[in-house]
Amino acid sequence: MVTAFVVPLTIRNNTDQLISVTPVGTTDRQQHKASLPIVLSTLLPLPAGKLGGFSLRSGEAVTVKYDFDDINFTEIVVEGPSGVWRQIAADP
Repeated sequence: MVTAFVVPLTIRNNTDQLISVTPVGTTDRQQHKASLPIVLSTLLPLPAGKLGGFSLRSGEAVTVKYDFDDINFTEIVVEGPSGVWRQIAADP
């Protein structure tokens, strides 16, 4: 039942700027952070070649599938056009 733990996550750029996004999760009780384990497909969850740094123009969205068995989605790291990085906490 490998696919039972693969879920989609959509990130939309609601700003008027080009941004780069990386979904991040917390892996354990010690609160270790890591990129989400993004997979290519729900039916055959092979690791994707890209785990973050998704460029989004204004109004664009990206949907990724990730295995949430060992990690909980907790935040999005966003790089703005000036190169400044920000962290946006996910809504629990």
